[in-house]
Amino acid sequence: REWWELGAAMMGLGATGLELGGIAAGFAEGNSSSVVRQAAGIFKGGLRLTAGTMAGAAAGVGAVFDGKDAFGTWGSDRKGLAIAYGLRAAMQTGAMLLAFGIGLASAGPFIEYLIRKHGTNEALRLLGAVSTRAASRLVWMLRWGFRLNVAMLLSVAIYLLSDDPLQTYLEHSTWRKDRSNGTAKTVAEEARILAKAADEVLA
Repeated sequence: REWWELGAAMMGLGATGLELGGIAAGFAEGNSSSVVRQAAGIFKGGLRLTAGTMAGAAAGVGAVFDGKDAFGTWGSDRKGLAIAYGLRAAMQTGAMLLAFGIGLASAGPFIEYLIRKHGTNEALRLLGAVSTRAASRLVWMLRWGFRLNVAMLLSVAIYLLSDDPLQTYLEHSTWRKDRSNGTAKTVAEEARILAKAADEVLA
């Protein structure tokens, strides 16, 4: 899971860099040369399509893990935490769809360039149609994207409701209150987990 989350974070960072590149390319669209303006539009569309795809993929990874955490926590007595995970999973799913949609909405010139270069085929024709439709709803998507980003403050609630590593250890230790919770297979492993949890909490 840590590797997937690291990959998602890197994709999110990469998407931010590409979006900044798209903004920079947009400045060239005010150039007096029509060739430069056309090239800038194509380049900006390609960057924003890639940025939207990467941001959507990153949000998708988060949605999957939040959904998994929601189901995993629901069976415990921490229903509030499970609901918070479920809501954030739903919002990240929405953010994923919006990221893909905004990327497509901004990619019109790039898709037109691909059609001119490679000829009209069914996949590019469909992509162009979706891009045109998405462009007509761009303001609506940006508005909802802003609202979802604000709602992501649920992450704070999840942090406050989540157990720290030491609490998690105690729930599965020899001294656990709920005897249905599993324990470490060996005493040595339990001691190692305790030392690691204490180190994280006291660090």
